[in-house]
Amino acid sequence: MEISKFRKEDYNKPLSKASLDDNKKLPLIDDDTRAACKLDDLTKRICEELRDAQPLAGCDAYLLANGTHWFMEFKYQKSKNVDRKQIWRKACDSISTVRMAIDQTITLDDLCRNAEFFVVFQDEEEKGLDAFKQKMAGYAKKEYPVYWELRKIEGKLYREVHTIPKSEFVATWIPRIWGA
Repeated sequence: MEISKFRKEDYNKPLSKASLDDNKKLPLIDDDTRAACKLDDLTKRICEELRDAQPLAGCDAYLLANGTHWFMEFKYQKSKNVDRKQIWRKACDSISTVRMAIDQTITLDDLCRNAEFFVVFQDEEEKGLDAFKQKMAGYAKKEYPVYWELRKIEGKLYREVHTIPKSEFVATWIPRIWGA
């Protein structure tokens, strides 16, 4: 199969489908009106065809909007339960998938300079701890702290990295990414 036969449009899904937790069969983001490329499905297909079924890890969703490449991973779990190694693989491998199957002409520098990576997790129940984390993050000029040592890839693979609860993503970032 030729690389040009992979069409991201074939993988466009509503956010509710892109954020679906396979184990719980529930979406983290309940939105059927906004869509993105279900990057993990596209990654799986590419690996079947071009990597002799050797897997890469892909983010749940990808969207190019307003000159920014938005990479989104949805975790239907609390931040403390997220697998750090899995998140790192998805962050790194997703860049390769976009360059391989979505835009073969973009340079790595241009892609990374205009890319943002999100890990969106369930809202935390411990409001006191969450408030403390937000206050500490404020000192670093971020609304929320960056978990799982992902700050190391900020400025290298992605212009910005965000690790935020669902409520923050829905209230602040969906309007910024897709428009009000």
